[in-house]
This record gives sequence, C-alpha cells and structure tokens, in this order.
Amino acid sequence: MRTNRRPWSLAAAVLFATLIVPSAATAANANADAAGVIVSLVPATRTVTIRKSGDGTQVMLRAIDRSALSRNGKSVRFAALALRDQVSVRYQRSSSTIVSLNARGPALEITRGVFTTFDAAAKRLTMATVGGARSFRIAPSTLIVRNGAPSTAQGLVRGDALLVHAPDVAAGAVALAFDVAADGVEEEEIEGTITTLAGQDVTITPQSGSAVTVHVSSTTVIKVTDASGTHTATLADLATGMKAEADYDPVSLVADHINARAVQAAQGEVAGKVAAVDATAGTVTIHPQHGADVVLHTDSTTRISRNGAPATLADIRVGDSAEARYDTTSLLASRLDTHSAQSQPPYAQVEGIVTAVDDVSVTIKPQSKSAVTLTVDDTTDVFLRGTPATLAVVQVGQRAHASYDQATLVAVVVRVQNGD
Repeated sequence: MRTNRRPWSLAAAVLFATLIVPSAATAANANADAAGVIVSLVPATRTVTIRKSGDGTQVMLRAIDRSALSRNGKSVRFAALALRDQVSVRYQRSSSTIVSLNARGPALEITRGVFTTFDAAAKRLTMATVGGARSFRIAPSTLIVRNGAPSTAQGLVRGDALLVHAPDVAAGAVALAFDVAADGVEEEEIEGTITTLAGQDVTITPQSGSAVTVHVSSTTVIKVTDASGTHTATLADLATGMKAEADYDPVSLVADHINARAVQAAQGEVAGKVAAVDATAGTVTIHPQHGADVVLHTDSTTRISRNGAPATLADIRVGDSAEARYDTTSLLASRLDTHSAQSQPPYAQVEGIVTAVDDVSVTIKPQSKSAVTLTVDDTTDVFLRGTPATLAVVQVGQRAHASYDQATLVAVVVRVQNGD
C-alpha cells in the first residue's frame, strides 16, 4: 500500500507547488517597497508624496482603511504623519495604495481646524478649532503645502481646512508650527498688468490671453513690492501699469491675494548653481553660467521648492542647481526652485495652461514662455487635485504643473490644479 501511495503523494506535491507557488510570486510582485522622506501631504484625500532615498524620485501614495500606519513605533491615523518624516513603506503597485508605512520624526501635537487669518507682521497664523481659536508662529523652517503643492502662509485662503503639527507647549504659549497642510477650493491665477481700477474691481491683462477682472473684498490680502521691499497695502495703493499676480475664486471672482509690483520694480530671472546659503539672514547666492553671482533675499512670500517638493531655505544645499524669479530692485525672490546634484536626471518644471492633450502627450503653455509638449507613459504619475488619475481627465484650459526629464521630455508627474 505504501508503494502505491508514494507516487500519488509526490504528484500531489508537484501539483500543489504548481498551483500555489505562482500565486505567491504574483502576490509578491504586486507590492513594492520604498524608503525616503515625506515631502507632501493631502489630508482630504489621504495621499502622501515620498521622495525616495538615493535617486530622489517621488511617489504619491494613498492610505486606505486597511493601510497599517505607524509613527515612532506606535499605530497612528493618517493625520499623525508629518512633513519631513523618514518613512519606509510597502505599497500596491497597481493602485498606489499603502499596505504598511512606518514613519519616524519628532514628537508633535496635532491640531485640526479652519484657517481664519495670518498676521504677517507678527508671523502668526490663527485657525478656528472645536476648542476655540488657536494661533501658531510661522518661521522660515515651517513647511507649508496647500492642496499638495508648495505654498506660503500668505497663500492660505480663509476657510481652508488646516492640519498643523507643532511641539507641545505650556498652556498659554504659542507654539512654532512644524508644518501646515491645507486643503481648499482650487483657485485660478492671473498674472499681468493692471489696466483698469474701478470701484472695488481690478482688471489684470496678461501678456497673452484675455483680461480678468477680480473683485476686492474685506478679506483680500494685498501686497505691494517697491524699492524698499514688500509691504501690506490697500486697494488705494494699486495703480494702472503695475505688474500684478492675483489668486481668485473662479465663480465669484473675489480675489484672495493680489501681489503687485511698482512700475519701476522690474522682474528678473537667474539660473545656475547655489554658491552660498544663509538661512539666518534669509539669503541665497546663485552663480550663473555667465555673469556675476546674484545674491537674493527671501521672506515668507517666497515660494521655495527642492527636487519638486516644498522646502525651506535651510533645505537648500551649496551645489544645487537653481532657478529664481526676483525683483531686480529689492532682489527679493518670489520663487526659488532647486534640484540636488544627486537628483538625476535634473527634472525641469513647467506650470501653465493645458493647450493640447491626447492619449500619450500633454502640452502646457506658461504665461511668459514657450509651450512645452510632454510625453506621458506608464512611468508618469497623473493627479487631479491631489487624487491619482489618468491622462483622460486632463482637459484643454485647465491649469497644470509638471516635472519632466529635460533630455527625453517624458513627464515624471503631471498635477492638474483645477477642474472644469
């Protein structure tokens, strides 16, 4: 009897291995592992962007109910994750959903609420919470993102849902915000010249395209940059001929922010290598390929990114490649985008309006530069308002931001900032 059973047992074992082992291998291949640092959070969609260690590439992942999240060895909810956390993560390749994520970072308290005001002079952000008003100090070290993109305290909109991480402090003390993640209605942007001022309305005409008339309300924050720097201003300080940028609600046309520059305050651009950084003084020196070094100042209005992610001046390193836009009189930078030497290939950035799109490419036209047509393939991540999507959702007329390989013009990530 034993002699007859042995061949059957062997055959059964072979059959079992044939059926089971490939399934296990398939399951293993469905997951991927990554380690790096959190560079962006979108609490509304529970998405997190991780810059991978080593190659500097980024991956955006989504947490679901089954995702196992931990921070400093303790099981946590998504809101406990903070910008700059070091993480190791396992995720499902096909859906970009998190299987497990382990984060490490400083001990921080979590505060949720709704943004109400920002006092630029006192550098203090105030939000409404279920326990009453709560304020936090904002410093150059505070990382701020809005709808997953780099932002500033001035870029927050009244009514934004905020998630703030800060160290625990004594009762009555005002804590320094470690990071601020904001979710709100995606706004439109217009940049050009103020051509008309009528009552509470300001008409801005871009270099190309149609003029937009925005309405100034009691909540509109107005800033004017002149030879002495950037100052809080009023509607009366605006004048026709000024260069201006405005963020506004596309439905009501009410402006949240208007940043204007005096007629004599021309804008300049510089690209090169970072030669020096002084986070205390708020300055960065850029060495262009041709010409003298340019020493730029930064403040809370400067939008800073490194390797495509939100950053502070303290994150910038000597040797980074850099592009900056600045006021040629005050040398105050409005934007500073840098990339580390280890971030290969050096991804370029383009932001503007989608002018063409098909199954494999998208064309984005910046306001003052030539349009860029990018290839979109299986390696490209596409997001609509922070949510993973496909190229099929992108439409002509939408505003989009993309990072791409300058050599191949293949898009690494395309983020559509607004819908219809």
